[in-house]
Amino acid sequence: MVKTRELCMEEKSKIIKLHEKGLNPSQIAQKTQFKRSTFVDIIKKWSTTRTLANCQRLGRPRVTKTRQDRKLIQLATTDRRLTLSKLAKSVENDFNLVASPKTIKRRLHEANLKGRRARKKPLLSKKNIAKRLKWARDHEAWTNNDWNKILWSDESKFCIFGNNGSKFVWRRPGEALKNECLQPTVKHGGGSIMIWGSMAANGSPDLNPIENLLSHLASRVRARPTPPKNAKELVSFLKEEWELIGSDFTTKLVHSMPRRIAEVTRAKGCHIPY
Repeated sequence: MVKTRELCMEEKSKIIKLHEKGLNPSQIAQKTQFKRSTFVDIIKKWSTTRTLANCQRLGRPRVTKTRQDRKLIQLATTDRRLTLSKLAKSVENDFNLVASPKTIKRRLHEANLKGRRARKKPLLSKKNIAKRLKWARDHEAWTNNDWNKILWSDESKFCIFGNNGSKFVWRRPGEALKNECLQPTVKHGGGSIMIWGSMAANGSPDLNPIENLLSHLASRVRARPTPPKNAKELVSFLKEEWELIGSDFTTKLVHSMPRRIAEVTRAKGCHIPY
């Protein structure tokens, strides 16, 4: 459909003056040479608003209504792992409304829900949570000198080509550690190389919290210019990077224990941001 030329303010004023003189639409059309359909809306607008100025154009009409937006947010926060396509399909089934994944994404962003990688954290049962809380309370009074005497150890799996298996979830700022926003992990979910490491605050990495040390070790190996070609080379890379981690790094980790204890107590035994 071809868009007609919009009348200027002078032309609109002329039409209104003729209308107010009592001329009917046919007479106005004859005097102005404008089609009747061109100026009828102008006269209606003048009669109701007393203005000839164009109203602010708000762009394309919104596809979803408030009720549908609320339903969409409810779906995304009930099952944080729903994809945009599945959310769009749910809206279509529930409301007979076709909305693109881009529209769904905009609505979620308006509610401050962003797609983020789920943080990987060990699966915590109620029993685990109670034990963590008791352990934290039992060690609340420990100082850095007490923690310096502890030898930390753990085992970890290292993959040759990497295997993060990341999952995306919908979450707001500050919700990263909510159970429904986490990716639960269990020990040893497959093959590859298993290593056992230990550390202490006043020693090198071959003598600890150890999870962070092993994660740091993995990052150092991934940052190397070339990835390991096989298991033997991966072991060699791990040993080389292990030797290069200084005692200042392990001391910093161990001396974070009082803060971790306080966080566990504050979280009532649940996950903490470490």
